[in-house]
Amino acid sequence: MSRMSAVLVGALLLVCGCGTPPRAAAVKPTPITVHASVDRTRAAAIDAFAHWNIPVQAQDKKAGTLSSFGVLVTGADSTWADCGRTQGGDAGRPQLPSVGRYVATIKGDSAVSTIQVDVLWVSGSGMIVKDCRSQGVWEKQFLDEVKAKAEQH
Repeated sequence: MSRMSAVLVGALLLVCGCGTPPRAAAVKPTPITVHASVDRTRAAAIDAFAHWNIPVQAQDKKAGTLSSFGVLVTGADSTWADCGRTQGGDAGRPQLPSVGRYVATIKGDSAVSTIQVDVLWVSGSGMIVKDCRSQGVWEKQFLDEVKAKAEQH
């Protein structure tokens, strides 16, 4: 193998990453019903994002969306997403999501609304970045928090 080929193979391995790919299928997000107005549900979602230290960077009332750009994940739980497993010295440990992009979609009227949240998780270290498969756990926690807050009287 020529020196140039060896350098290219090494660079390719670095970019592709180390570790095993995610094994679980992603959980498809589904909306939940909230017995509160769309405005009250939107306000509860903004509060829930703030509780999770996720800045809402774009709002589109007509489309019913609240979204963030990529946000560093703190306190990640290995149940939130399947990002594969590590190899090497700590082989077999679950890799955790390190960045999330969040989009909440809220629809409804003055009495009842629905909300769905989608998260794109990625795991990265240096130049190695890979997509993760959401397991729906964080999304359920978020939706439960929004529903409880919006339905308070």
